[in-house]
Amino acid sequence: MKNSEEITKDMVVFKGRKFSLGIARRIFNFLINRFAKKINTPGLENIPIKGSFLIAAEPHQSHADGPFLWKALWPIRKDVWAIAGKVVSDPRIRNFYLDSYAGMIYVERRDTVDRRKIVVIANLAFEEIKNHLKTIPFFVFPGSTRSKDGTLIEAKWRTILPALEANVPIIPTAIVGTNQLFAYSDSLVTLKGMLGIIFNPKKYVNEVDKISISFGEPILFSKSYPKQEGENDNSYAKRCMDIVMCEIGRTLPEEMWGVYRERINEYILSKYKVEIEALEVD
Repeated sequence: MKNSEEITKDMVVFKGRKFSLGIARRIFNFLINRFAKKINTPGLENIPIKGSFLIAAEPHQSHADGPFLWKALWPIRKDVWAIAGKVVSDPRIRNFYLDSYAGMIYVERRDTVDRRKIVVIANLAFEEIKNHLKTIPFFVFPGSTRSKDGTLIEAKWRTILPALEANVPIIPTAIVGTNQLFAYSDSLVTLKGMLGIIFNPKKYVNEVDKISISFGEPILFSKSYPKQEGENDNSYAKRCMDIVMCEIGRTLPEEMWGVYRERINEYILSKYKVEIEALEVD
């Protein structure tokens, strides 16, 4: 059996070249500006102008989500990087590379019964992301895949664990409308998509008006929702993940709540109860 070093080689990759980043981002912004000079970004003022943070954005509906997130953040922060899957399915390998546009941490996902590989990859990814989060803001899609029907899917709590360990704020972010612009199977980064944007931008203008990216208030969980007595790291991360997803759900239309419908209803009721009790005390 291969040793840990051989197993993990190239499975977690930190990419980003300063020179190509500048050029590629200008190209992408030019393309997006062809049909989207401005998109709806309620709560953009919640993005810290300094320091690190993790944006947790859902529902992930389209390949357009990442570029539109960068577009939305551009006026405030131009240094936000992303966490993405380096999709590996033996014997064919598929990589989605956007590292020329923005810095990326790629984490290999492998269909395998070798649990040792999975554990080693997960641990390496956790340390890599946590270390970079101390100085670099990131965004991630906690569901780790696109939602086929545009509703919230079950989030993977490990996606926010590095932010909890690095003690940086997490910003719940809701995405609406990108599935109308690019279907689940379409990609903004395909040649066909780029040529369509350049030569027929009017086709996309009406759909762009429906796109909204809402940024919630940053949550520093160690302060706002500290770990409870006897609560282990995994249980704590799961609880925090639910809070993030419920905060996202609060800003979404009810028909997009998906698997979080009951949890969001309970969360909203509990928030109102706390607010009412506070008013009664006053």
